[in-house]
Amino acid sequence: MAIEGIVIVGGSHGALALARSVGASGGSVTFITKDSNLAVWSRHVSRTLRWGGPQNQSALAFLLEASEKYELCNHIIIAGGDAEVQFIAENHDSLSEHFEVPTPNWHDLHWLCDKPLLYERAKALSIAIPETYKLKSVADLEEQSFRFPLVLKPNMGGGENKLTKQKVIRINNDEDLTAEIISAEKQIGIQNLVLQELIPGDGSNQFSYAGYWSKHGPVGEFVARRTRQYPVDFGLTSTFVETVEDEDVINCAHKLLRSANFTGLIEIEFKRDQRDGELKLLDVNPRPWSWFGLCKCASLDLGKLMFEAEAENNPITQKAEIGVTWSYATRDIFAAVKLIQRKQFSVLGYIKSVAQNRCGATFKIDDPLPAIVDLPITLYRVLTRRVFNFGRSDQG
Repeated sequence: MAIEGIVIVGGSHGALALARSVGASGGSVTFITKDSNLAVWSRHVSRTLRWGGPQNQSALAFLLEASEKYELCNHIIIAGGDAEVQFIAENHDSLSEHFEVPTPNWHDLHWLCDKPLLYERAKALSIAIPETYKLKSVADLEEQSFRFPLVLKPNMGGGENKLTKQKVIRINNDEDLTAEIISAEKQIGIQNLVLQELIPGDGSNQFSYAGYWSKHGPVGEFVARRTRQYPVDFGLTSTFVETVEDEDVINCAHKLLRSANFTGLIEIEFKRDQRDGELKLLDVNPRPWSWFGLCKCASLDLGKLMFEAEAENNPITQKAEIGVTWSYATRDIFAAVKLIQRKQFSVLGYIKSVAQNRCGATFKIDDPLPAIVDLPITLYRVLTRRVFNFGRSDQG
C-alpha cells in the first residue's frame, strides 16, 4: 500500500516541523487540533480539523469518521502531544483499520510512558537513573531524608491540570516539598507522582537520543546536546540544541528500545552526572519533540524517512551530520543574557553561535506565518512568567 500522507494529532513546535518535513516531501498533511496550534498556520498543512481533544468521549469516532470522509486510510497517524500518544496507543486496533499506525499499542508502550515502570525497566537493563524516592503519603515525607534540590513530576505527560502542564517543579527545601506534594496530590493523586534528585549541571550535560524505528530497528538516529536552555539552571525549554557524537547515549537507547520492540518516532532524554560520570535516564517521548526541525537541518530528515520507511520498509540506518545547531531564538536570547551576566558565557560566544545556527523553532523563509504568530506569544510568556514573574513563581 502506497503511503499518501500523514495525520498529526495535536502538538506544537514538533508537529509543525514534522508537517513541514512531510509536506516538503510531497505528502499530504492533515492536522487535527483542539487549540489554535502553530502547525495550523503552515502552508504545508493541507487540511486542519478541529476536535474536542483525546479526552472527549467522541474522540475515536471523530478520527474514524475523518478517515472515511477524507479518505485517509493510506495515511500515517502520529500523536503530536503526550495525551494523544496514550489515546492513539489505547485505540491502536481500531485506528489500525483506518490508518497506518507506526507506534505500538498501549500494552507495549505503557512502560515507556509511565515513569515508574520506565525506571524499573531501566534498572533491569542496568541503565542508570537519578535517585528516585517512593511516595506513599504526605505523612511519609517525615520518615525519609532527601538530598535537595529535588524535582517533582507526574508519572505521565498529558492532562489538563497545572502539574501536567508545568511538567516538572523544582523543590529546594523541606517546606517547599510538603507544600508542593500536597498541591500535586490534590491534582493527580500521590500514586501518580515521581520525586527525584535534581542531577547537578546545566543543559550542556543533558543529551537526547532521537530517531525513527521500524520493525527492523533504527532507520535514522542521532544524538543531540541541550547546549542552552531556559531557565538556564533548570531548563523547561531547550533553546539551543546541537548534534554531537556519544556512543553511550546510543547504546543505552538501543538497549531500552530493543527490549520494547519499539517502532515509531522517539526521543529519549539522558543527563550525565558530573559526580560519578554516569549517564542517567530521565524521560522518553514517543512523538515529535520541540527541536524536531534539527533533523532535516542535520541532513537526517526523520519526517521524510518515516514517510519512506512505511512505504518502502527500508531497514538501512542513516546518521545525522555532527555540529549542526537548532535555536529557539526568542527564548535563547534570554538564556544567553543570563549566562553572560553570570560570566559563564560571552557576547562574542553568543554571536558566533547565532551565526553558525542553521535552523530555528518556527521561522522558515518559505513558510513564515507560524513564526509571525509565535513571536508575540512567546515574548509575552517569557516576559510575564519568567522575567517579571507574573502569575507564578520562577521554579528555575
